[in-house]
Amino acid sequence: MVNHVKTVAILMIVQGALTSLMGLLYTVMGPTLFALMKMDKSASPPGGPDAVMMTIMPVFYIVVGLFILASGVLNLVGGLRAMKFQNRTFVIVALFTNIAPLITCYCAPTGIGLMIYGLIVLFQSDVALAFQMRADGWSVEEITDHFSARRADRWDEEGPARPAELPPRPPAEPSPHVRPADDPGFHPGP
Repeated sequence: MVNHVKTVAILMIVQGALTSLMGLLYTVMGPTLFALMKMDKSASPPGGPDAVMMTIMPVFYIVVGLFILASGVLNLVGGLRAMKFQNRTFVIVALFTNIAPLITCYCAPTGIGLMIYGLIVLFQSDVALAFQMRADGWSVEEITDHFSARRADRWDEEGPARPAELPPRPPAEPSPHVRPADDPGFHPGP
């Protein structure tokens, strides 16, 4: 399932961009409606029941727009973090924020689908291990190579093999400027 993390990350970035645009639209629409209603003095007499609604409605749009915008930004940042196998908890929280834009119905189908798919992927033990490996200093390439090498012999008679513990980190290549102490040509200074 580690190979699905990149797909979830890309979908989160796309969803976050679209949700952010919708949040900006709602946030701008609130003050615009308020200004247009103030200019139309023939709509209702001041102090009537419509005047209260004309005050509440723009505030509602601003508040909803800010929540939607925050959800979009969290999805954008979460998608970027998931691409690098960083901050698994933050990515999960960002996926749960896809509930906020459901009030608009604009992002409902894609938001629900992404949230379910993303949570299924991120709650897998091998994905959690991949995020832990990244926290321990593995590069993204090393992580993807490690799990793609396991893919060929992953299935056995009992089902998918799950790693019990963190595999050892591959040895780093020695720097050409540093000579190891076990090198026969190495002589420490006086």
